[in-house]
Amino acid sequence: MRKSLVFIISCLLLFACKQSKESDSQKDKEKEYIIATYHRTIDFGDIGGAIFSIQSLLSRDTSNYSYYDSLAILYYNSNNFAQSFKAADKALVKYPNSPKLIRLMAEDAKRMGRDDLALPYLLKLNEGSKDPQLQYEIAVSRFYNKNYEDAEKAVMETMKVPNSDHVFVLIAAADGKQQKVPMHAALYNLLGFIREKQNKKKEALDNYNKALQIYPEFTQAKNNIDALNKSK
Repeated sequence: MRKSLVFIISCLLLFACKQSKESDSQKDKEKEYIIATYHRTIDFGDIGGAIFSIQSLLSRDTSNYSYYDSLAILYYNSNNFAQSFKAADKALVKYPNSPKLIRLMAEDAKRMGRDDLALPYLLKLNEGSKDPQLQYEIAVSRFYNKNYEDAEKAVMETMKVPNSDHVFVLIAAADGKQQKVPMHAALYNLLGFIREKQNKKKEALDNYNKALQIYPEFTQAKNNIDALNKSK
């Protein structure tokens, strides 16, 4: 009787092992199928399908942080910035110093109209950096956060960055298009905005004119001068 019991237990253990191996094999096949589907959706430019594939993979394995990385990019490209920010934040747990993820979170926050949320990520990117475009973004974020004194300091610091006068930035025009503008013209224009907020209209006008001296085709600076003259 005892030998029979041992034999039955052994059989059950072997059966359980076999089931476990079959289960793992089935999971591997399912994973391969989902990954293949993901690549196919990417080939067809089907962002929604690609997002569904990544979410399916995450439902099976939440420990793979590279999935969150891919998900953040997909959400960003589909203009779902809040979801992109959340996915990137998950990936940042594994890759806390990833410039790509930090940049993505800053962009997500800005697209959501949350410059207060974007600023810490921009500052982190700027650590040890002398990138004038990045410093310009910091100045703009400080302005939108109504930190006008800090915004002005950021403007002045950016102007001192070597070769910053040879850098261009994209500025939104009134027609919704973007205009490529010399950095220093953009900085004087921003300084004009700051002066307006400080109720220093003459200084604001002077800065807008300085922006136009550098770049006479600067649409936003022209519009700012027109609006300022009408408000007198």
